[in-house]
Amino acid sequence: MKRFFTSFTLSLVLVATLVTPIFATPSVKNPEKINPEKIIIEHLKQQGKNYSVGSEDYNMYIHNIPWNVDTSLSKHPEYDELVIYAINYGKENMNKQIIQKDAKAKQDKTELSVQNVVAPMASTALSYNRQQVVNYAYNWTTNGGTKRNTNFDIYQNDCTNFGSQAWNGGGNVMRSQSSVPGGITQTTSYWYSFKRGTSFDVSTSWIRVVDFYGYWSGYRGVITSSYADTAFDKSILRNNAEPGDIVQLSPTGGGDKYHTMVVTKKDANDIYFTYHSGPNNLDVVDKPLAQITGNKFFLLVFGS
Repeated sequence: MKRFFTSFTLSLVLVATLVTPIFATPSVKNPEKINPEKIIIEHLKQQGKNYSVGSEDYNMYIHNIPWNVDTSLSKHPEYDELVIYAINYGKENMNKQIIQKDAKAKQDKTELSVQNVVAPMASTALSYNRQQVVNYAYNWTTNGGTKRNTNFDIYQNDCTNFGSQAWNGGGNVMRSQSSVPGGITQTTSYWYSFKRGTSFDVSTSWIRVVDFYGYWSGYRGVITSSYADTAFDKSILRNNAEPGDIVQLSPTGGGDKYHTMVVTKKDANDIYFTYHSGPNNLDVVDKPLAQITGNKFFLLVFGS
């Protein structure tokens, strides 16, 4: 019995010795949490660019990161984190601009014209016309330049503002509170942009990427679907999307939706997008899906 106990004990020791390395937590120090801002500043210095955080040059460089304008940066092992940083940086700048515009609008004592207000009474567009969406998108873009409709406010990140204008131009009616608050209202329950004197009363669902999606994805007249950055999923997206639809992007490496585009063209080979605030914050006309990589795609289809 003693021999059996000794043999059994030895067996347990051997098993523990064999199993422990497999399941034990390695005694390695956790890597230092990356600092995207530091990485980017050092990368810029290597290129001879001494941009300070918050400067126009730095802001534009950050805006261009998700567009992969600096292809050398995309080779960095933490590139996905840098993209997320860039998107969050852009959101912070957008929020600062919203606060400034909101304060300006609240100081403007001009009364909003009653006939501008559309109450939330219709559940579908009064007369949705895809071609009018496309026409609006083409009319208010200049490929490689900027073209803006002054009946609406202008934002540093203007892509969703533009997408809203195009959908409104196609017949999607604005929906507002019966009494429209002055300034910019954070909401995904209403969708509007009214010019009032020298300022604008706007819902964040009109101008902010995630709020636009939040408003329309909860609206029964719109069908939403998402697609990965794979050849298979892109082929399905090409099949499902039609001119007049909206597509939004989010990075494959994580992070929120950050960009809104209008589908303006479709042929046997591809679908094409037109949008504001592309690389270098310029307009882009008829960008093919095949040339957009590193993103997930969110399709919003109004009606049939």
